[in-house]
Amino acid sequence: MVRNDTAPKKGFLMPVWQLFVSVRLTVLVLLAIAVAAAIGTVIPQNQTDLFYRMNFSDTSYRIFSALDLFDLYHSLWFQALILVLAINIVACSIDRLRIVWKIVFPGTISFSPGAFTEKNTTDPVTVHAAPETLKEPFQKELKKHCRTTRLEETTDGFYLFGEKGRLSRLGVYVVHFSVLLLLCGTLASSITGFEGTVKIPEGEKARTINLKDTGTEKPLDFVIRCDDFEVSFYDSGSPKKFRSTLSIIENGEVALTKDILVNKPLHYKGISIFQSTYGAASVKSATLSFTSKKSGMVYRKTLSFGQSVELPENLGTFTLNRLADRYMFREQHDLGQTLIGTIKKGGNIQTVALPLRFDKFDKMRQNAGTVITIDNISRTYYTGLQVRRDPGVPIVYASFILMIVGIYITFFMSHQRFCIHARALEGHTAVTVAARANKNRIAARKKAASISRTLSQITS
Repeated sequence: MVRNDTAPKKGFLMPVWQLFVSVRLTVLVLLAIAVAAAIGTVIPQNQTDLFYRMNFSDTSYRIFSALDLFDLYHSLWFQALILVLAINIVACSIDRLRIVWKIVFPGTISFSPGAFTEKNTTDPVTVHAAPETLKEPFQKELKKHCRTTRLEETTDGFYLFGEKGRLSRLGVYVVHFSVLLLLCGTLASSITGFEGTVKIPEGEKARTINLKDTGTEKPLDFVIRCDDFEVSFYDSGSPKKFRSTLSIIENGEVALTKDILVNKPLHYKGISIFQSTYGAASVKSATLSFTSKKSGMVYRKTLSFGQSVELPENLGTFTLNRLADRYMFREQHDLGQTLIGTIKKGGNIQTVALPLRFDKFDKMRQNAGTVITIDNISRTYYTGLQVRRDPGVPIVYASFILMIVGIYITFFMSHQRFCIHARALEGHTAVTVAARANKNRIAARKKAASISRTLSQITS
């Protein structure tokens, strides 16, 4: 990103151009982005409005909110910084590219012996053969190391030139382009990306999600339906695995059906749907045991809500009515979720409460001919999904790969040029090898010494 001072300086746009090709602008923008990132670390991002009002004073809240510091990475000013940095990189690259382009893609390839200094020239070696007989074997040997070679004859011998690695001068531009891709990916995610959550009970569907950033609803271009949900547990009661069977419905037709697990999402039209959480939406049915106090017989029945069953031994008719989220025992103790039912016997109706946490609670019921316990509960679950669209991810991955390639070209490859000078002496030929390189010159000199040693062993 070195500025080309030979560029024309006329025109009213030149001050703007000089601003954007300035390395000083690059440093300032990078510092601003670093400061923004530090602020985004100190101030929690994308929390609720209540959270910020509780943790900041009214003045701080108003200032931070006006500057979009609570959602900094989606703010217009942060996106503007990214855009300015991208323009700066493009301008610097264009400003320098004209010179580099002429080196990499010259109209005609020419070599000048004067461009090679004595400092980078090997000591002369003697070859016992005439220069005329050495042209072909020397050129064959040099082609092993260089893509391009050229022979120029002199009155007493010849010059043989070779070079390789012209394209390595473009390595820095590969790095520049990878940074641009990274910035483009960041902007794409910041402007068009989103992340939200939705809870869908089994058999139901949803078309909107709650955005993580603001909590507002965002409509999707398709419908997500939860066809089935399955959860298994360890002996300790903690969940072992939970799976959702989801269908994507678009234009009234099922476009895709897939089972998703944790870390195995569903992908559809750039949107990823992850299995995030789950919970009990409702109880479908309950398996109850009715124990007769008189005979000791146990009768097991499975009922849905609103269903009634006649009990043997003239114990009455039991009806499972509903599931209460809370049940206050003697108006003092909250027993949590409780099945509420009734037993009708003759003209008497008695209410029965069966807390899910206390399976033998019904033993305390007075004037009861039967004791009811809960054997099993069949629940309807909801699946908690994380819905994310991040269009910048593939762009960022591509930029990282390209950056590694560019760094390798920039630091581990070089544009190397070699000049073999063969000069006839009395009865033999004196040979020297000179080297030039735009970087890593020590390696080029070692290569020249290696070529010199090989040439000294050639006799004809």
